[in-house]
Amino acid sequence: MVGMKVATTRRDLLIGGVGLLCAGGSVAVAQNTTVDPLPAHALEDALPQTLGNWRAMPAAAVVMPPEGSLTDRLYSNVMVRAYHDGQNEVTLLLAYGALQSGGMQMHRPELCYPAAGFAIDSSRRVDLPLGNGRTIAAKLLDTRSSVRKEQVLYWTRIGREFPTSRIDQRWTVLRENFAGRIPDGMLVRTSVVAENAQQALPILDSFVSALTHSVKAPARKLLFG
Repeated sequence: MVGMKVATTRRDLLIGGVGLLCAGGSVAVAQNTTVDPLPAHALEDALPQTLGNWRAMPAAAVVMPPEGSLTDRLYSNVMVRAYHDGQNEVTLLLAYGALQSGGMQMHRPELCYPAAGFAIDSSRRVDLPLGNGRTIAAKLLDTRSSVRKEQVLYWTRIGREFPTSRIDQRWTVLRENFAGRIPDGMLVRTSVVAENAQQALPILDSFVSALTHSVKAPARKLLFG
């Protein structure tokens, strides 16, 4: 795995400057837009209690998006549920934001996990197969806290795109906003307590495969585009 590195480039500075210029107008549009395509509890209703061999159970010790008024504005629907296949437990978090703009974008796990006291030891891209030759880009994080090690496999959907970094996410949102569109956003995060990716990937692959084949068309479009 390749460790995470933070580097400031000319491209980063350009994106940051454009984001600041767009933030006021984008947020104003978002605040004046009341359309929310998902009613309350839509995510809970869309996800079956059984996904193949995986059965739902109460979730515990879950890293959540930071609390506060900003989070409330970012996400119109959040769902957390654990699934167990008799041997392994996977935690699933879904967070949906109807409006993604230059100043209002969903938090990625690279932000939420350190805020919850986790260090991110490594990060790498993973291409998830969805069938029929289609894949989506996801990220695999190796995280640790003082009490456990957690392997996190997640992806973000912004409109029709699947950005794999904070910078790519900014570009995606800005391109859409400049085109006169405010896309929706979905974070799909799966995690398992495991020492390393070699242990976790077969478990998470099995769960994501069951998720892919078990949800109905509307939820599948929401999660996988």
